[in-house]
Amino acid sequence: MFPQFQFPNFAGFPNVTAFPGMNMGMQPNFDMSKFANPAAAMTAWSDMGRNWQVVANEMTEYSKRAFQDGSATMEKLMAAKSMEQALEIQTSYAKRSYEEYVQEMTKISTLAMSMGNR
Repeated sequence: MFPQFQFPNFAGFPNVTAFPGMNMGMQPNFDMSKFANPAAAMTAWSDMGRNWQVVANEMTEYSKRAFQDGSATMEKLMAAKSMEQALEIQTSYAKRSYEEYVQEMTKISTLAMSMGNR
């Protein structure tokens, strides 16, 4: 139906399908026998998966809150009686959403940085 997209070969870099350790389904194909301690490698991969799940859950919760806040603000804007009131609602929303975004990204970056320290 759609043509198969192939990444172009930029400056001699290998094509995406040519990366070692990746099969055609783009699923990692790890040979655990190459590791000195396969149990430790599996533990590390397991921990990394759990840590990324925490980050994904945080992002999901933030997205839900941001959507709900945006929806509530839109309802307030639709009910505004004057241009000044609408401008006040919009200014309040912009300030609030920026502060929440910065706070959430700080939290996410702290979580991501703590993954590297383990």
